[in-house]
Amino acid sequence: MTTEEEVVIEKLKEWFLLHNAAFLAKENSVCFWGKPQSSTDDDVWVIWTVREAINIFKATLLPFGLMKYCTAETIMTAALEVDRSYICGVNSDVQCLPQYFNFNREALKVEVKSIDYKLELMTRIIKNFEKAMINVLIADVGKVFNECFTMLGLAPESSVKRNSLMRHVLNNKSCLYTEKNYSNRYMYNGRVHAVIRHKLAVGIEPLTASQINEFAYQAVKGSTAAQRFAKGEQRILLGVSI
Repeated sequence: MTTEEEVVIEKLKEWFLLHNAAFLAKENSVCFWGKPQSSTDDDVWVIWTVREAINIFKATLLPFGLMKYCTAETIMTAALEVDRSYICGVNSDVQCLPQYFNFNREALKVEVKSIDYKLELMTRIIKNFEKAMINVLIADVGKVFNECFTMLGLAPESSVKRNSLMRHVLNNKSCLYTEKNYSNRYMYNGRVHAVIRHKLAVGIEPLTASQINEFAYQAVKGSTAAQRFAKGEQRILLGVSI
């Protein structure tokens, strides 16, 4: 194996782990659970033939000098070295033999992991608002959450999913915030505002750009999301190991 092939395999291994992807030998394909085109799409099983995967990796992952070393063999090797290579895919509600890829169980595991890191970020954001003892516009909650995703190079969540996470955190008995929205908005200085209202705070001011950035940084630093998605020197800045 050449040095160039080893470099390609390492890059492909990182990709397989990041996307929790799998190589299916019988189908001769690569699959992962995710959004097929845009951040607003529902998550589905994305399945590429090996030829499609090679072209996509060449176009999006590998520099020009390494493109010719991306082959079916390097993809298979990368998947095998990170234990993401399977005989074939099956759909079953019960546990299968480890050499078979169970679409049903794998989708559930990925969804749980995804919810976990997103919920952790939203919880951290609101906890930091609590420490600051401020009322916050719901639009600004979304801006801070989106900034967290931008810091990690991820596509932002839809407002529907974002607000669902926010309400999940607010429903915790220990949370000091209540949502004031729709027909029950917060009245201040003769105007109504859609906010999360702190039990001890009075008034409302939009967050500045620097505040949005700082609240996002504090939420991401040392988080599960940072451990999963931060790369290079960014990992040091965000307090996760190299």
